[in-house]
Amino acid sequence: MAELDLFRKEMDQIDEELTLVFLRRMRLAREIAKYKKSMHLPLYDPAREEEVLTKVVKLCDEEMGQYAEWLYGTIFAASRSCQQQILAVNKVADTHKVGNHE
Repeated sequence: MAELDLFRKEMDQIDEELTLVFLRRMRLAREIAKYKKSMHLPLYDPAREEEVLTKVVKLCDEEMGQYAEWLYGTIFAASRSCQQQILAVNKVADTHKVGNHE
């Protein structure tokens, strides 16, 4: 059982590291949303997602590649959701600004 506890302790540390990196990525996704809005770019860029997936899968062995694709599909969905939320908030703010000038 002591060995299992060691595995779990290491897994907990990895989970903490993953969470911190995930939060960095999501903060950056917010900044990207603001940039895309200012440049009138579409939120969804399938070519970019495919580019990222290709790089990620190349880092994995054959067995883990499929799991990396699944993980990144989820990460992409979370990033798009976060970006959509930012754009929606900005649209509401823009609507209020227009209303204040009238």
